[in-house]
Amino acid sequence: VKPGRSRALVHSAADAHGWYDLAVTVDGEDGFRRRLMGHIENGRASVSG
Repeated sequence: VKPGRSRALVHSAADAHGWYDLAVTVDGEDGFRRRLMGHIENGRASVSG
């Protein structure tokens, strides 16, 4: 993504019962990696484990 720009990616957590585990990397920047993990809360009962 060019400087000053953004890019949105849609990720469905439905198949994982609301859990997500994503990694953000940059081509050519081996030292850059950001990991995003969590659960989307919606007030309903969910499954973990």
